[in-house]
Amino acid sequence: MPVDFCRFWGLAGHDSEVMSDWQLLSAYNQGDEGAFASLVKKYLPMVYSAAVRQVGDPHLAEEIAQSVFILLSRKAKSLSASVSLCGWLLRATRFVAKDALKMLRRRRQKEQELSVNLKIDQVPTFPAATNSF
Repeated sequence: MPVDFCRFWGLAGHDSEVMSDWQLLSAYNQGDEGAFASLVKKYLPMVYSAAVRQVGDPHLAEEIAQSVFILLSRKAKSLSASVSLCGWLLRATRFVAKDALKMLRRRRQKEQELSVNLKIDQVPTFPAATNSF
């Protein structure tokens, strides 16, 4: 189960039933962190489950979900009100998950190459046989 980021960050949320997503985002853009906490509380389960489906690892999915909300906080002012926030979050989750998997594959490939190089370096070398007879 994902970490409750609202509780983790100590943010009190707004009543998201009363305010629309764009009203909450607008409030966040004006400095109201509680509005952002409401968005996180509302969409974290969806983002986390989408990330788990894409990467298959709950721990990596938590990191992806956190990255998606960090991305939202950075891009909040540039988002157009005509964009579906739910769709934007799912698309961002897909891109962040794809990047995370790409980095994981690269790391594993480099680790494998390094282990092959270490094995080659550790092969014992025997001195050439000499005739001492």
